[in-house]
Formats: sequence, C-alpha cells, structure tokens
Amino acid sequence: AAPPRAPAAGEEAEEERSRAVPIAAAAVVAAIIAFVIGMSSGGGEEGTSANGDGFVLKAPTGWAVTGAVADPALGPQAVALAPAGAPAENTISAARVPAARLGTITGAAEGAPTAVKLSAGDGLRYGDALYVLPAGSESLVVSCGTGATARAACADVAGSLDLTRGEAAPAGPTEAGEEALGRALVKLRSDLKEHSFDLQRARTSSAQAEPAGDLATAYRTASRAIGRAPTGALAEPARDRLAAALKATGDGWARYARAARARSAGAARNASRAIASARSRVSAARAALAEAGYPSGGSAG
Repeated sequence: AAPPRAPAAGEEAEEERSRAVPIAAAAVVAAIIAFVIGMSSGGGEEGTSANGDGFVLKAPTGWAVTGAVADPALGPQAVALAPAGAPAENTISAARVPAARLGTITGAAEGAPTAVKLSAGDGLRYGDALYVLPAGSESLVVSCGTGATARAACADVAGSLDLTRGEAAPAGPTEAGEEALGRALVKLRSDLKEHSFDLQRARTSSAQAEPAGDLATAYRTASRAIGRAPTGALAEPARDRLAAALKATGDGWARYARAARARSAGAARNASRAIASARSRVSAARAALAEAGYPSGGSAG
C-alpha cells in the first residue's frame, strides 16, 4: 500500500490497525472457546477426525483436515488438523514414526519427558507441544504448532489419539525392565569381582592381558543385555546411555589387554585414561536411569 500522504490519513491507518488487533485476538479466543465446547460437549455435532497410519486423531467442530499443513519433521506420512482458515502455526500434526527417527524429533523438543495418559495408553509429553505414544518398534507422535490456538488445544487433541493398528507399549518403568536390568548388573558385579582379583594378582604385564580381556568381555556382555532391557520409552535414553558407556569401558579394557601383551607402558596408560573416562559416563548414566524409575540402575559397578 502507498504511504500516507497527510497526517490525517496516517492517523486513519493507525486507527485501522488498532481495530485489527482486538479483532485478531477475538478470533483466537473464539477458536479456543469453540475447541473447549467441542471437546467437552456430550451432544451436538461430532468433531473432525484425521486418519493416519494405524491411528485416528480427533479435533472439535470447526477444525478441518483440508488446508492443514503437517509438521515436516514428522515426515511425508503425517496428517494434520487446524481450525478452518487458521494460519500454519495453529496446526496440530501426527504421524507414526520409526524408532530410528524418534530421537531426532524428541531431541529438538523442550524439556525432559513426563508420563501422561492418552486415549490409547500411556504416553510421554515433551514440553507443552510434543506427545509420544510408544507402540513397539514405532511411536505415534503428535506435534502442536506455536500458535495460541494450537497450544491451547494441544493436550486434548493429543489425548484423543487412538490406535486402529497395533497396541501401545508401556512408557515405563516396567517390572520386566527392572528384572532385566537387575540380572545384567548382578552378573556384571560378580564378573568384575572375579576378574579384578585376577588382575591384581598378575605380577607381569603379559599376565595382566588375560584378566583385562575378561573384564572387556564382562562389560560388553552387560552392555548388550542392558541395551535389550524392556525399560519403556521414558527410560530408553538413559538405558541406551548406560549400554554405550559400558561398551566404551569394555573397549578400554580390550585396549589395555592389547597393550599388556605388547608390553607397551604408553599404550597401557592411554587405555587406563579411556577406562576412567568411560566409567564416569557409566556413573552419569546410572544416575539418569535411577531418575527414570529404575533404582537398580544406580547400583552397578
């Protein structure tokens, strides 16, 4: 538009803008009110549904699939809902996401996950705009836009998520996960006690090679067992951190064994530093696992 030619016209334009602000705000409030009424009413018109890959996402009357642009982070199979005529930031999207991609999506979210109840089962909430429903090797993800209407509706729309294929998996902690972690850690402690004693008794560097190799095997075995533990989605990041740290410790002991066979004092010192660094990662991962609901995660050697 051309700039105002006189102060009077400028004042008129300013007045038009000032009227537009409350009108826009009123539109947002109206959309939120319509959402609340639509989700809470026991009668009247049914809300809108978006059918995805083995799931259904529901929104209230006044929302639509047509024109809604899905969050690109969820991939090309995502579905979306938005109030009719609303801008893209008021869109709520959902998709079935494989485990390999889930970490990328949740890693960009705000805050640590917290357990929530969704229609289909136990889920996880990251911040106030991302919900995850674990479903075996995949997860259902609901992503809410940054707009005020999307954020106000986010919890209820995400809570409506229902499965038409597959079953929800536990968010955790689980009894099976506790048992699996406990078995792996008990065995690790036993192996460490035995092989550490053998290492202490060794009087030459070449004699240290065998027990160092046994320690490497013990840590790597524990890493594999813990990596398979069915902890539930809430504890999986901490579980995976612990598995990786234990493997790194085992790799350090394997380096030490090679250095001992080669009678290389320098290589042995480097291996010892790697072991110490990996063990500090083990300690941090154990603490994170305990915070995620698995006290046994904080008691490994």
